[in-house]
Amino acid sequence: GGGILNVSGILILDHVTMEENAGGSGGDAQYNCGAGGWGGGVFNTGHFTATHCMFLDNCAGDGGYVQKYRGSRSGCSVNDRLASITNWPGRGGSGGGICNFQGSILLEDCRFEKNSSGRGGDGYGSYFCGGHGGAVYNQGGDMIIRRTAICKNCGGSGRGYEEAGNGGFGGGVFTSDGDVLIECSLFYKNGAGWGGIYWGCGGSGGGLYSCRSQVRLVNTTFSENHTGEGKPYGAGGGVCQIDGKVEMVHCTVVSNRSGRSNDPTTMSWGGGVYGENVWVKNSIISGNQVGMYGWGNDFCGTFHSLGYNILRDLYGCKLEGDFTGSISEVDPMLKWLGDNGGNSMTHALEIGSPAIDAADPESAVKIDQRGVSRPKDGDSDGNSRPDMGAYEHTIPSAAITAPSDGQSVWGRVNIVVDCCDTHWVEFYVDGNKVFTDNDAPFEFEWDTTAYSNGSHRVQALARDRMVQSARDEMTLTVDNVLIRCKAERRSESGWLVRKDVPAVDVVVNYRGGACIDCFSVQRKVGGREFLDIAQISPSELEDGSYTYIDSSLDREDRKKGVKYRIMARESDGSMAGLSNEARLL
Repeated sequence: GGGILNVSGILILDHVTMEENAGGSGGDAQYNCGAGGWGGGVFNTGHFTATHCMFLDNCAGDGGYVQKYRGSRSGCSVNDRLASITNWPGRGGSGGGICNFQGSILLEDCRFEKNSSGRGGDGYGSYFCGGHGGAVYNQGGDMIIRRTAICKNCGGSGRGYEEAGNGGFGGGVFTSDGDVLIECSLFYKNGAGWGGIYWGCGGSGGGLYSCRSQVRLVNTTFSENHTGEGKPYGAGGGVCQIDGKVEMVHCTVVSNRSGRSNDPTTMSWGGGVYGENVWVKNSIISGNQVGMYGWGNDFCGTFHSLGYNILRDLYGCKLEGDFTGSISEVDPMLKWLGDNGGNSMTHALEIGSPAIDAADPESAVKIDQRGVSRPKDGDSDGNSRPDMGAYEHTIPSAAITAPSDGQSVWGRVNIVVDCCDTHWVEFYVDGNKVFTDNDAPFEFEWDTTAYSNGSHRVQALARDRMVQSARDEMTLTVDNVLIRCKAERRSESGWLVRKDVPAVDVVVNYRGGACIDCFSVQRKVGGREFLDIAQISPSELEDGSYTYIDSSLDREDRKKGVKYRIMARESDGSMAGLSNEARLL
């Protein structure tokens, strides 16, 4: 517990950042060195809840150094079934971000990035394994992970002089002997630990390693994870299952690897998934890679199908189960991993992807990884059906709901758009973009007084994060009150002298569609704003004209420059027309 040690208690973290904490390194010794500390960020044996938290750059402790030759020691192999909490001398600590030992964990809306388990100890004639679970290590406990991004974490590397240690398992998450539920989450660019020099085995399970656990994965993406390098490489670039069971529903496993295609000296298994008891439904496994002499680019082991999957490469796996609606040896047409909304990145489906509207019509999963509701009509055939994989393909829609098509408008009018699956809306008047609204509800207050009376075309263009678009348009008739304003100096007789005063001529040529309550005379002095100085009742107009004498203007204000304008107002105070700006010369 480099940051927090919770022994049998209740620990709740909310909006907390755990950064650059570390478990202690094992002590050096002549014969038996110490193991690295467990849980770089948190070590838990109780009840632990983390919501909206970040675990960044935490690391478990490295194993100690053996000073004298003490003979070889059996290390973990590719099929190692044990992950004991016992302080195995020299072993790297497990759980770079979190180590959970027989406790319970709930992680929601969190992010794990660049955490690492400890490196194995070193020494002459000795070799020690790297720690497991770069982000999270779980042994004997129950764990729930929701809406969480697990990115760029790594298992500990093995070290040794003559006999090299094996790399740690589970670059992202390691679980043993527990029940695990992972929903709406992302495993991206995690790596199991490297084997030590000479003959150390690379760690297995680049994204997730499961041993004797019951794991259910729903709406989860595994992308660009990799196993540890060694002789041989580890198994399962995305997911590695040993004993227990892994169930994958609406998952996307793409671009993970085990081994390297240009290295003929090493074996590797399961670029995407490795396991004998993996059950898959409504999922996409495609575009993964193993080394030159490896087995199973996409899947190695026994693929238990529950129907409606895309498994692109069948080589290296045994097929069992129900293959209703399943497709093989086809390109699922996925976009690059990107921000398509939600808490974590996703692989969106290209238009025309065979995964669109191709999952089980009776799928019980009602959202995708981003939280977008399923099903959608992704191929526009009039029928809504869920898509395969963690991403539900959506098509934006737009409908202008107010005002009505063909309606007469005046003053300032709200253009309201009802949208679905939309990130932003662009508004156009007569083909010119006038406003962009990035937040729902999408609307635009159109000042019609800047436009001539008559017919105008108003458009709303809705776009999603993939820049797919939908539009709606209508024709509106601008029917503003037309007002002309003129300002000039006029002479006014006094008791002894005549003086010049500003006179504002108001000419209303057309009343328009509005019901005018008053005309406001507004004055602007220098760089100030226009302010109301008088109100004229429509009944005061004679043949549509009125002259207002501004006796309140003083000499100093005249020197700063004066402008007038007239605004027509309805009974609720809204504007129904605006004149030109007249400068007093």
